[in-house]
Amino acid sequence: MTTKTFEFSEYLDNTSFFCGLDVHKRQLAVSIYGKDDAGNEYVKCETFGTDTQALESLFAFTSRYRPKCYGMEATNVYHHVIATLLEEKAKVADWRYDIIVFNPADATGIPGYHKCDRLDATQIARYLAAGLLKSGRAINVVLEDMRAVFRMAERLGQDRTAIKNRIKKTLDRAGIRPEGLNLNMQWVVEMLNALCDHEGTLQELINGLGTRPDFSARHVTSIKRNADKFGPYLNISLTAGQRALIKQDLVELDFKTARIALLAVEIDHVIASRPGLRQSIMNIASVPGLTPFSAAWLVSEVGPVSRYPTHRKFSAYCGCCERVVKSAGKTYSAHTLRRSNKYARTILFNAARVLCFAVKKDSALKQYSKRVLAKKGHKGLILAYCTIATKVSRIIYAMLRDGIKFNPDLAADNRCPASIGNTLLTITDKSRIARAKKALQRVAKLKQLGLLSEQATHFAEELERVLKENKDAV
Repeated sequence: MTTKTFEFSEYLDNTSFFCGLDVHKRQLAVSIYGKDDAGNEYVKCETFGTDTQALESLFAFTSRYRPKCYGMEATNVYHHVIATLLEEKAKVADWRYDIIVFNPADATGIPGYHKCDRLDATQIARYLAAGLLKSGRAINVVLEDMRAVFRMAERLGQDRTAIKNRIKKTLDRAGIRPEGLNLNMQWVVEMLNALCDHEGTLQELINGLGTRPDFSARHVTSIKRNADKFGPYLNISLTAGQRALIKQDLVELDFKTARIALLAVEIDHVIASRPGLRQSIMNIASVPGLTPFSAAWLVSEVGPVSRYPTHRKFSAYCGCCERVVKSAGKTYSAHTLRRSNKYARTILFNAARVLCFAVKKDSALKQYSKRVLAKKGHKGLILAYCTIATKVSRIIYAMLRDGIKFNPDLAADNRCPASIGNTLLTITDKSRIARAKKALQRVAKLKQLGLLSEQATHFAEELERVLKENKDAV
């Protein structure tokens, strides 16, 4: 069998062509591969940039051969613009072709060959021609954007945790070390803001809070209720540097809190305009241990359920397949494989933990979790969570496939609850938005921040508008 390069002027009507693309950030290698009915192979390789003009040249180059399929590896986000261009061109092209974006693990290097981009592109085209790359998936822009927003919210949540740890460290250095100080509580944040503006001791601050017009009476009551936490530290005062550090961290914490709420509102706008997506999210949120927020995140991570032919494939992608170890005729179940979607794996693992210890309502799934915990025991607690998460993933797969919600009584109504039928908000509760608005209003009062203070005012007004729109929609 021979392989040679060719010119388009040759008579190639009896040849089927396939196009392989090796995608990089600033360039991509393109290989046209064809094989005629006599067994002769033809290869044509070119290199293009990734700007708009270069991509138009790429399509003009490949369209001469009318390839049956374009194939490319999933390379972070760099393949998105190429796949999107090919999808748009397919609407006006005078021939039909498929687009496959596949896992890089499905395409290996050519044994015995020196690795380079053109050889990789040619190998991809060969696999396409042989029908070996069929597990690719189309790019869903809506779900891709939702996934990116959720992951940004996750990073902001990690930043909030780091900021809270810095605040506690500064308080520790000053000698104020109360147990159970929760910076997610509004009264704690308000008290620390007041402490940053106070030059005296903690005792003097607490005694004067009742006379301050800018301090809520409800927060004063909460502080008095938790006075025993601060009893050993009442004679301590912060230095100017410590107050400045805590003040800066509190401002940053308020902004991070508001940004998470704003991102959730943006996702709510996307969900509200897509009833099918909203129905799927509310169905999954009916599973014990899952909230609308985690359900929406899970839907954006797993994508269309049609990608998974069986529940095993779905569970494997979600990281819920136990690893089986066999030795000396005995079979053991080990922890789940890490080669999966870590975000979906974390969502389901946390759902299993909530189901075991936080969910009080009895159900068949709750009984199953009790049996697994009793069987695994204290030493196998993590493995028990993984087993329960696998069960939850199978339930979610069946719900997405059949369009139903979790309900022991299959005859029950599975539509969205009437209480949220006409509201704007699906994954965000109004209390979170109200907390974010108050945080921004605190930042807006700091005139020394200048433009930052003006932006806080603008964001607070946006959140107020969202609350009003949701009230009008009910």
